[in-house]
Amino acid sequence: MKLIKLLVFSFICFVVFSGFSVLASAELSNPKSEVDLSKFEFKEVKIENLSPEFGEFSPSDVEELLPSKEQFSPYSSAYYPGTSTLIQSGDILYSNKSIATFYAGHIAIVGTDFQVKHTLPLTPRASQSVQSYFNQFDDIYLIKPLNATAAQRYQAAQWATNNLNNISHYSFNGNLSVISANYCSKFVWQAYQFGASVDISTFKHIGGGGLNAPIFVLPDSIKSDSDNISIRLQ
Repeated sequence: MKLIKLLVFSFICFVVFSGFSVLASAELSNPKSEVDLSKFEFKEVKIENLSPEFGEFSPSDVEELLPSKEQFSPYSSAYYPGTSTLIQSGDILYSNKSIATFYAGHIAIVGTDFQVKHTLPLTPRASQSVQSYFNQFDDIYLIKPLNATAAQRYQAAQWATNNLNNISHYSFNGNLSVISANYCSKFVWQAYQFGASVDISTFKHIGGGGLNAPIFVLPDSIKSDSDNISIRLQ
């Protein structure tokens, strides 16, 4: 009898785990289940006068935003695993399409606490150490926006750190001003756009509908942008 109960319990656990795995895989590996991007035009889109959903935004003066020179350092004393590259607030980490990213690609940003901030289907508000992130993902690239100063990268990191918990759920939402419904590359793009007034992906997928057209920023669009440089870390 105990053996039968154990077998039944094991089967139930397997079914539940498999269900979660399928949901995660479907949402990451097949975003077209929600939005068919083949119907969207991939073109240069300049974003102007866009404010996040939580009130109006006006970039703070850099001198007011940053801590004193004695306290402020955008660099950590630690290096990326297996490299001689120092970890810096505002660094963007890109992972190629692989099993780890369910063949969808993934992107994240380093916060002011040097924790990696990102959003995933089952963990919409993820914050973890760089080492933990490297253990989880493969084929990682460091992306540096060439049109952003060190202060602006810090601003983006601060915005990401402060707004991660404003994400309520993972969603392939086409409104770039919405923070609560978010996905990985949109959140990183928002950090630079709303935190530092820097557009790190000038080319976007845009649908019809005029001013209310859905617009999507994808990880590959950020990595391939001509204003960004990428360095392979792992």
